[in-house]
Amino acid sequence: MIVDEETHRQLISLSEEDPSVEVTVDLETQTLTLPDGRQVTFPVDNFSRYCLLNGVDQLGFCSALMNTSSNMKDHIRRV
Repeated sequence: MIVDEETHRQLISLSEEDPSVEVTVDLETQTLTLPDGRQVTFPVDNFSRYCLLNGVDQLGFCSALMNTSSNMKDHIRRV
């Protein structure tokens, strides 16, 4: 995850002060919520976001596409 330099410094400082500090990562909205309530957005490409939210890796994604393609070919042959 990539965050701005100020947020990075704050995260390092927080973890040094209290190693058990918690932050909330919301991949759906691409936000990181700090203990003080401040929210920071972070970039993530659409493919990686899709895979993480759906619990698949690149191979699983490609396999699902191949199955979909195969099913479509079978359906077209029957029509």
